[in-house]
Amino acid sequence: MTLKILILTDGKMGDLIQCRGVAYALTDEDNIQEYIVQPGKLGGLPFKNMPLPNQELQTVLTRTEQVDLVIASGRRTVPYFQALRRRATNPPFLVFLKDPRYNYGHIDFIWAPTHDQLSGDNVYSTQTSPHNISPERLGAAAHSGSERFCDFSGPIAGLILGGNSASVTWDERLIDEFCGYLAAIPSGISVLITASRRTPQKLREAVLMSLKHRRHWIYDEKDLNPYVEILACSDRFIITGDSHNMVSEALAAGKPVHVYRPTGLHEKLRGFLDKLEDQGLIEDISKGFARTEAKPFDATPQIAAEILKRYRTSQDG
Repeated sequence: MTLKILILTDGKMGDLIQCRGVAYALTDEDNIQEYIVQPGKLGGLPFKNMPLPNQELQTVLTRTEQVDLVIASGRRTVPYFQALRRRATNPPFLVFLKDPRYNYGHIDFIWAPTHDQLSGDNVYSTQTSPHNISPERLGAAAHSGSERFCDFSGPIAGLILGGNSASVTWDERLIDEFCGYLAAIPSGISVLITASRRTPQKLREAVLMSLKHRRHWIYDEKDLNPYVEILACSDRFIITGDSHNMVSEALAAGKPVHVYRPTGLHEKLRGFLDKLEDQGLIEDISKGFARTEAKPFDATPQIAAEILKRYRTSQDG
């Protein structure tokens, strides 16, 4: 079965990555379209029956006529699912990633992380989030990364930096504490650093200062971020635990994952990390870097398989 899929987001990269991960696990890239919705100010509000620009809605309706599934994420896309149920002659199977907050009944399949504690006949939950870090992509990145990082011999640690969020502020105390842990990285280990859009400059500068006597490389934001190459070429990861996506992606690579928990982490994120640590999938950075073995842990194929099963059931009915 060759599925044709439309991805709907409002352009947020975190949402787009999750949607791509599920879509790529279901079909070939040539069968996937992407569309960034522009619902206007009212259409983006989290309330039922918000009006959408007519021309914009018609564009989405036309695109959905050509696909079997629509995969969306981000609250600004929810009104389009409601409109599709009302106006589409033969609506496609509708998949939403994360909690839509309303309009549950208009969606065929909802994925939500376990810590959201969302329930319903159309809800499916896993610990980690979907992403597009597949074994095939890691294999290709390992080849290109071996050329980019050819000067880095010996063990490599991939340092993945998050940043400020609604609950976390990287003040001087947090930065000093985190850099203190970095100072304990065993000698002989090189460090490849990539930062997110949320990473404050003062955190970047402090990290570089703490690693000045160690061989390191940092993404300079001038070219394409070699994030996947870092995942493929590193022997272990050090991650700030303020991103569900970053931790999920690192676990898929099958390397030891050491997580720093900044003060202020949302309760749901703390619970997520607690469970992973209880299962031996991650280690708190305070426990050092003795761990050398890990297995891949990836929910993406599992999520895609459940979507496919429910899609086929809907077609048989």
